[in-house]
This record gives sequence, C-alpha cells and structure tokens, in this order.
Amino acid sequence: MITVALLLLFVVVKAQGEYVLVKPLLSPDRQNKVYVSGERVILTCTAPERRESISSFLLYNRVQRLSREPTYTSAPYSATFWITERWVGSKSYACSYTCNVNGSIVESDKSTTVPIQIVARPEKPLLSPDRKDKVYMFNEWVSFTCTTPERQESISSFLLYNGVQRESREPMYSSGRYSATFTFREIGTGSKSYTCSYTCHVLGRILESHKSTPVSIDLVVRPPKPQISSDRSDKVYASDESIIFTCWTTEWVHSGGTFQLYNGGQLVNEELSRRDRATFTIANKADAPRDYYCVYTLTVSGRSISSRQSNPLTITVVVRPPEPQISSDRSDKVYASDESITFTCRTTEWVYSHRNFQLYNGGQLVNEELSQRDSATFTIANKGDAPRDYYCVYTRTVSGRSISSRQSNSLTITVVVRPPKPQISSDRSDKVYASDESIIFTCWTTEWVHSGGTFQLYNGGQLVNEELSRRDRATFTIANKGDAPRDYYCIYTRTVSGRSISSRQSNSLTITVVDLPKPIISLVPSHVSEGEDITFNCTSTKSTSVDTFNLYKNRVQLNDSVPRSADAQKKSATFTIQNVDPGNSGNYTCVYQLLAGDRNLTSAPSDAVFLSVRAKSIQPWILALPVVALVLMFGVLGVYCWKKGKSRGREEFRAASPPKDSPNSNDNVVWKSKGRAEFRAAPSPEHGPNDNDNIVYADLKLAPRTKKQKGKKKRFETHADDSTVYAEIKL
Repeated sequence: MITVALLLLFVVVKAQGEYVLVKPLLSPDRQNKVYVSGERVILTCTAPERRESISSFLLYNRVQRLSREPTYTSAPYSATFWITERWVGSKSYACSYTCNVNGSIVESDKSTTVPIQIVARPEKPLLSPDRKDKVYMFNEWVSFTCTTPERQESISSFLLYNGVQRESREPMYSSGRYSATFTFREIGTGSKSYTCSYTCHVLGRILESHKSTPVSIDLVVRPPKPQISSDRSDKVYASDESIIFTCWTTEWVHSGGTFQLYNGGQLVNEELSRRDRATFTIANKADAPRDYYCVYTLTVSGRSISSRQSNPLTITVVVRPPEPQISSDRSDKVYASDESITFTCRTTEWVYSHRNFQLYNGGQLVNEELSQRDSATFTIANKGDAPRDYYCVYTRTVSGRSISSRQSNSLTITVVVRPPKPQISSDRSDKVYASDESIIFTCWTTEWVHSGGTFQLYNGGQLVNEELSRRDRATFTIANKGDAPRDYYCIYTRTVSGRSISSRQSNSLTITVVDLPKPIISLVPSHVSEGEDITFNCTSTKSTSVDTFNLYKNRVQLNDSVPRSADAQKKSATFTIQNVDPGNSGNYTCVYQLLAGDRNLTSAPSDAVFLSVRAKSIQPWILALPVVALVLMFGVLGVYCWKKGKSRGREEFRAASPPKDSPNSNDNVVWKSKGRAEFRAAPSPEHGPNDNDNIVYADLKLAPRTKKQKGKKKRFETHADDSTVYAEIKL
C-alpha cells in the first residue's frame, strides 16, 4: 500500500517543458543505523518506478556528491553502495538517479536523508593470569581476570578465547561490574594462548570490544617423588654426630634441579645439582628419633615445580659421653685468616680403650685423631675473617656402637682479615736508575684505619726501612748502591684486637740500577802547533757496549762538526780536530750515553785533559817593519816642518836639482802652478834587482810655508840645494 501511495503521489509531471523524476528510496543495511568505526556501511538506492532509461545512481553526503560508483547493482532499478567509515560521529546520506529523457540526462530529486551513527569500538580489556610466571602444573586450577580499561556502565558480558576459538566457560565469579574471573582446570601439557573481550550496549546495538593482548601459559608435569637414604644402615647416631643423607630422583634433566632435605617438616638444607642426586651432611643435636624426607624441585619457565615428598627416613639418636676441654696455642685467640691454629682437646674421663678425638667448627667436622692418651692436638689451616666457635668431642665404643661425647665448651677464635697487600711505586715510571741516584718509593694501601699502621720496605727479603704512618701511604728515599737489578716490595702492618697483623707482600717492583763509571780520555799528542791535527780517544770502562760518546771543551759540548768514530764493540770512540789553532786550547772531557730500558743515561765526565796549541813563529824583519815605518814617518814629518819654517813668501820659487850622482834628474820634477813641486825618487843603485821587490817608493809632496807680513805681498821660499832631502824607504 505504501508503495502504491508513493507511486500515486510521485508521478511524472510536465511543468514548464521539463520532466521531474520521482525521488528514489535510500535504505541502510542496519535498521538501527549504528555502525562501528572501520565497519562497512551498505546503502541501497531504489528507483520508485520501473524506468528503462535509468543511466546512473548518485550518492550524496549531506549536499556533497560522492565520487563513489555503485559497488554492484542488484537490478536495473537499484544500486548498492559500500562505504567504510572510520570517523566517529553522525553522518547523513541521500541518493538520486539520472535518466535519458528525449536525449537529455535528467537527475531525479534526492531521496529522503538517511542519518547514520558511527561509534568507536570499545577499548580492548586487560587479561591477567593468577601466576606471574604463567606456568601451571597438570590438572592445576588456572584463573584469568578480564578487566575493562574504562568504566563502561552498559557492559553485558565477558568472553574468553583460547587462540581464535571462543570458550564456552562462563565466569565463575565477578569481582566487580568492570571485571570478570574465569577459573578452570587445565589437563593438557605444552603452551596455550588466551584472550578476552567484553560486550556492551551502544545506541541499541550490542558491540564487542577488541580482544585483549594474548596471554600464553605453559603446562608442565610435576616431577616424581625422590628417594632418600643415610650413610649408616642401622640409622643410629649420637646426639651431635653428623648424618649424611643422599637424595636421588629417577627423573634427570640436563638443566639440573634442587634437592631439599627436611626434618620434621623443617627445611634442613638444599643443594642445586646437575646430577640425579645430592648429598647432605647434617650435624644432629638431639637424642630423639627424627623423620627426614627430601623433595626435588625443577625450574620450568621461571617457576619452581616441586615433587611430592619422599618416603620418610627415621634416625635414632643416642646420648654421648661427657664433654672434653679445648684450648688453642694463642692466649689472645686472634689469628690471621691464613694462619694455622693448633687446638688441644682433653677429656676428664679415662678408660683403657682407645679414644677417637674429633674437632668441629660450627657443627662441621674439621679433623679427628685416635689416641690412647687423654688428649689430642689438631693443627688447622684457618680460612675466613669471621669469629669461629671450635669444640671437640671424643668417641668410644658403647654396646658395640661407637658413641661420641658431648661437645666441649666452645672456643671462640677471632679471625681477622689480613690487611690487603699494598701497592708500591717508584718516582720513575721506567724504573731505571743510575748507580749514584736516589730512589723514592711510595707504598700505599687501599685500607685505611684511623689508628694508622706501619709500612715496611724490603729488598730481596731484607728489611730496608719502615715508617709508622697515620695516612694510607708512606714514602721511602733510598740511596742506591750497585748495578744489579733489585726486587723491592712493601708490607703494611696494623694492630687488631691487640695483635699486629701484617699484610701479604706487595707485588715486586724490579729496579734496574745501571753503573756508569766515568770514561777515560786520552790526547795524542798533548802539545801541538797551529795547523796540526789532534785526536782524542774516549774509552768506557763498562763491560758492555754503550750507545753514544760526546766530547766537551771547557764543559761545553762540541757540535757534530767534530768527526768521531767508534770501535766495533762500542766501548770507545775517537774524536779528531783538524787544523787546530790557538782557539782550540782548553780542557777537554768526554762522556758516554747508553739506553737502559726507555731511559737514556749519561755517565759522569771523564778527568779533564789540557790541550795547548802553539802559534807559528814570525820572521824578525816582519816584526821590525812597523818600527822602521814609524821612524821614517816621524823623520819625514820633522824635516817637513823644519823646511816649512824657513820658507819665504814669494810668488815664484825654484827647485834644486838632486846631486849629479843621484839617479834622479830634473825630469822627475813635476812643477805645480801653485807653488808645489813633486819628486818621484828612483831606486838607489846600492840595492840589487833582488831587493826591489821589498822596496816601497814614496811620493814626497813638499809645499812652502806661507808667511804673512803686514803690508807686504805673500812670498814663498823653497829650500836650497844643500837642504834638499832625498829619502829611500825599504819595508
């Protein structure tokens, strides 16, 4: 009827020359129109009439046309749209269709708007088992609690999944409106994975939440119960006698397990063993029968799985003889942790039979001795730094069974830790010293006490020095002697409980001492003349070779310009100075250097040798030459001054010729216009041609002395012939 009414209501009418199409019907796939975010929304658009000319269907989100094409068409008159909506909220959709009318595409009116609601899927819950290690034994109860992350008031149910399969179990109980607990027995073995979810009402629709994070559990089988036995077949023990139990299992795994020994329901001892058994030694203190049993425990995936307890083992304990007396070899009872302790055990009961004395420490048997006397002595290698309580017992045969006495009074031994061995170092990292150098040692300890202690320095087992220090270190300065390597070590001593306890010796510090005797220098020859060569020989007195020789003059090292050469054994070197001069005179020494470890050592300088260099002799005539030159110069200067004083002022002058027997002539006279005459003297015939090379010829320039007279002209005066001087100079 509704369809007929719609058809009658929406007919195709013609208005103003255009066709109007009847609007279609849009229907969603869900009646409540509620969808989960990410869920597919299916919308079907149906034309109200059968029109063969329908060409397409269109989908609108409010007024915006969607570009989606129909996913499929169920008939020519309808189309289905598939949409995946991921945004949460309300949306409205409408659709239309188009037809070909007289060659034109005409779109119908939009359908009635269909609102839909997009809601978020509920958050995943938290699934937690009742065991943190998630390991369960076969047929053990397993409990899971599923808790919602938020307070959902509309929660309707909780669901449990094993893998992807939903469990049919209902919660055994709920701890609240927002959580549920599932409890059940697991009878399988291996690993299983569980998840949970919950459902709630949202806008009339029941929604299931996301599944929780998977929780994997391991199912294991309990180990079989072990067996127990004791070291005595009669199972009869004295009240404080040690009992040895052996606990073993028929199941052994490579990773091992823990054996636990119980007595009367109380744990006595336990031992982790990689074998199929474990042994326990128990110091029993009672005379009543005891029931012992053991349990075997395996660790599987972080959980300790214990077996059922073994069958009980009944032990019979009997009374011991009276207690003996015990004493030690030190009255202060203070021992270092690595010292031996001597105990004496003595009994007040005397019988003819043998006694077996036994020494115990903290309930553990330390040593025993069979004696026909009333005492026994034990020497114990002590270990540890805690106080120890020692006691002794003695054993004798009672009714065919060896019964031990009660323990003696405890003897408390104070065991102190020997101070840690100190450290030793020297002031040189290379540990190499010359024989005349001092060595500075520093000895320090990592343990420091307010009362201080004494540091002792040893060399080769001999005490060198000691120092009482309230600090954590001490310094020793040692005058070194000898050239042999030395092994130094130090010991630290402090007082504990009235006794001086020394540390172990430090690691040895090997010192290399190098003896460097001064070398011997020789000079060949010791006195030389200028221009000669001189040789220095530097020799080391060491038995071993050296690396370098150096030559010094007046304590200054000569540079490498002085040639040197060393012998093949490197025990001596030769230095040669060529073409010496007086500047090479002086005191010469030499040293040598050698490499010891990483250090370059230099010897003391040798005794000095003096080098004297004589200058070459000078010719007598060369020494007299300056004197002759000075005499002639002063003579000529005197004559010149004398002749100048006798000259008269006139405009002209005459020059006298040299004597006729003189080799000079007037041709050698050069006249000057200003009253000067220049004479060039030739060599004297008295000297031969061989002497001319040593003659220096001088030009004597004589000028008349000017005399000034009042009211007269200037006059010049030359010397007369008999006053003319001819000079011959020989240098």
